[in-house]
Amino acid sequence: MTIENIGSFACTRDVGPKANALIITTGGYPVWSSDDCNASVATKESVLKPGERFASSITWDGRATPQNCSNQGAFAKAGSYELVGANETAKSEQTPFAITSTR
Repeated sequence: MTIENIGSFACTRDVGPKANALIITTGGYPVWSSDDCNASVATKESVLKPGERFASSITWDGRATPQNCSNQGAFAKAGSYELVGANETAKSEQTPFAITSTR
């Protein structure tokens, strides 16, 4: 995930795990979010100059979020999905992707 200052002035932004999230949906229904079950409370304030980018890595293991986060969720089924990245209140456009085979 990349956060970029597209403005004309430097800005201070929380680019830490608490502010960042990846959200996966299918047909408008939630499948998984990096904030589900183990949301981080770590912050990282950073001053981004105009055009400056900050890259963050978030990994999805291919499992849906289980109810109540009590155990491991089932692997996502083959099909069409959407991915959105978020940093605080700013969200990316949806990026469609497909899972063509399952475990």
